[in-house]
Amino acid sequence: MPSISCGNWAWPPHSKEVPDAAIEALCGVEVLVLNALFDEPHPTHLSIPEAVDVARRIGARRTLLTHLTHRHGYADLVSRLPEGIAPAYDGAIMEF
Repeated sequence: MPSISCGNWAWPPHSKEVPDAAIEALCGVEVLVLNALFDEPHPTHLSIPEAVDVARRIGARRTLLTHLTHRHGYADLVSRLPEGIAPAYDGAIMEF
């Protein structure tokens, strides 16, 4: 599975599955960026619960969810995601 990784961050783009070997390779990153489309499973992208599971398995200090749809508002997602996992938003700037 191709992923973009640079030092302390990683982004496996447009993922439906993140194999165990990729999870092992990504362990130790500080920031992880994952796609998360809906609450329910989707055939081509991670769902929000699947992304949370992958994030927990990788154990990054901070995980940002992207590729979110209009079905979920930012405040709603922030209120129900575990600590260290948050929705990304347009215009966000990350410094490394």
